[in-house]
Amino acid sequence: DDKVWVLRCCRAYISMHMMMQLFSSSSSWRPFLLIVGMMMIILSSSYASRQLPKNPNFVILFADDVGYGDLGSYGHPTIATPALDMMAARGRKFTQWYSGWATCSPSRAALLTGRNPLRSGIGNVLPPDAIGGIPGNETLLPELLRGHGYTTGMVGKWHLGQLPEYLPTQHGFDYYWGVPYSADMGGQFAYPCPPDGLYCDTYLPVLLNNTVVQQPVDLNGLELGYAVKANQFIQQNKNRPFFLYMAFNHAHVAFGGRQWFSSPFNNSSPRGDYGNAMAELDYVVGKILAQLESLQLLENTLIIFTSDNGPWKLQLLNGGSGGLFTDGKGSTWEGGIHMPALAMWQGVIQAQSVSQDLLNTMDVFTTILSLAGVRPPSDRVIDGLDVTSSLLGIQGDNQQQTKSPHDYMFFWNGRPGQYYLCAVLNDTYKIHYITGSWYDWDARVVHDPPLLYQIEKDPSELYPLNTTLYQDVIQQFSVAVTLHKKGMVFAEDQCGRGSDPSLAICCNRATNCVCGQDIPSLDDIVSV
Repeated sequence: DDKVWVLRCCRAYISMHMMMQLFSSSSSWRPFLLIVGMMMIILSSSYASRQLPKNPNFVILFADDVGYGDLGSYGHPTIATPALDMMAARGRKFTQWYSGWATCSPSRAALLTGRNPLRSGIGNVLPPDAIGGIPGNETLLPELLRGHGYTTGMVGKWHLGQLPEYLPTQHGFDYYWGVPYSADMGGQFAYPCPPDGLYCDTYLPVLLNNTVVQQPVDLNGLELGYAVKANQFIQQNKNRPFFLYMAFNHAHVAFGGRQWFSSPFNNSSPRGDYGNAMAELDYVVGKILAQLESLQLLENTLIIFTSDNGPWKLQLLNGGSGGLFTDGKGSTWEGGIHMPALAMWQGVIQAQSVSQDLLNTMDVFTTILSLAGVRPPSDRVIDGLDVTSSLLGIQGDNQQQTKSPHDYMFFWNGRPGQYYLCAVLNDTYKIHYITGSWYDWDARVVHDPPLLYQIEKDPSELYPLNTTLYQDVIQQFSVAVTLHKKGMVFAEDQCGRGSDPSLAICCNRATNCVCGQDIPSLDDIVSV
């Protein structure tokens, strides 16, 4: 922000003037003080003269079910994530970054539209034979970037509808290679049907654009294949602006609640199978970072890492960790919505910097558009904010005193036809109107009066405040909630449209949906 740099220059000038006055009695000091003062002005204004690269590249690394406590840089004692930790060391770590929703499909809609997912009709997890999907009248981030000269590619998990009209290439991506939904939504090689029989009538596919290239998928090599495909995309587009959305299937469980990973990562972590999956995810991140560095693109590329929602606690040791937070995926307790997040942009983002600003995954949409010089759509509500200053760290000297971009954040939950505003927070307090898990929604608890926590002092949500002593806070939240609800317009519930087994992806029904293989071999990884 130019105003910040002007203020810094003025502050430096005032400091220099005060020193000159202080030592005015000794003329011998004046040349020295003049030099020091000029250096202060130059250093203070150095960022002002720095121009952000025009048409920078953007890489979003979006993990699946990875919790706040699952990274080494966020304090996990036995999961090693050297590549992600390098991002933190060479970039910026965020301690108050929130997801747009506590489950898979809605959080992805929030990221790519910059909107509360209920505005898109994606308030629930889409099954692999869903009738609905991301509506055609929604404008996604890649569509806007492609309209301004960007090449757009996606590798990995889509989960916004499996029918042709809902797939990535129909929503702004020039290229897509990956699994169109979660790793447990269909059978895979070597994994028998689980006892509950869920998704036993379909095989998990891999798509190239709209074409099935392998079904069922062989998970041994899938994420390593993602590294190959992502780096091929980067190589092919190194001389023009590009947007890469790398959406991992890790660390979501596979068919039957099993953790999975490629064979080189077996027994690679003392954390067990979940740690092995995290090791593979981190390895892929490292390969992508290495590719960008080898092509000398790091100074022209903003890289963002975060996760879709909190850890799937119901999977026990096969699920992740929310660290100090309560609960996990499917819940609006902190463990379900409070995410790890990192940003790296060599020469732009200060190394080893930390932000405590209140941010949301929906902000990625608006901020990337701002950095690309693209206006967001003006015909709809955009919930994400332009948080360039917070993301890049170009703000006041004292981060602790910088006002967070969001006054309030609003978190909904529920099932089709039963969506409720459950929690609201600002940078000091958090209110729960309803608590409960998406996985057992009928057991939800309505709180009247609401639960109130001083979230800045009690991030684990262990000590509810006596609401009779905080009526002014309750009232302030009530006013914010009234305004928020007044502005909420729900789109047709895509998840409520149901499912149809005949709509599940099948490469060839004559072969019982079993088709060829296009997964890169493990030997190919050496050349990534």
